[in-house]
Amino acid sequence: MKAEEILKKVVFNDHECSIIYRRVILLFELTEPDDNAFNLYDDRIQNYLKKDHLEVIPLTKVDEVDTFCRAPMNFYEKYPSGICVFSHNSRNQLRQLIRHMRNAFSHGSVSLIAKNGRDYFEIKALDTGKNKIKLFGIIPRDAFEELWNTIISTITFKKSG
Repeated sequence: MKAEEILKKVVFNDHECSIIYRRVILLFELTEPDDNAFNLYDDRIQNYLKKDHLEVIPLTKVDEVDTFCRAPMNFYEKYPSGICVFSHNSRNQLRQLIRHMRNAFSHGSVSLIAKNGRDYFEIKALDTGKNKIKLFGIIPRDAFEELWNTIISTITFKKSG
């Protein structure tokens, strides 16, 4: 496929591309490698999730995520405010969520989907060796930036110098 054909399918505006790079991909690289830098249960994140009714479901195993995601359901109707299901293998949950998101965006496993009058980012991270889903998310386009700003506000970053 030619580069022009690929670029015609890109639906993100410049601001969204900046958010994806600076707040998802680069974010992971600049954070402390210590798992204590990440806390999914920080009050700021939990309050955001409750306020916006975004469902975040951390599951231990990739098989659990894959089974959940392949169930015959309309995720857009069941979770109109969005959902994010991911595996963490008993590791730090927020760190794994960000890592899976970074990988999904880095590998182009994100689409912009219009459903029920709302635009969503549909994000998938696959365990390619097993062809299993290890992250599946539908995040409303209009909520994406606030979600990542909330996550960023809870993370400890590396000290420079």
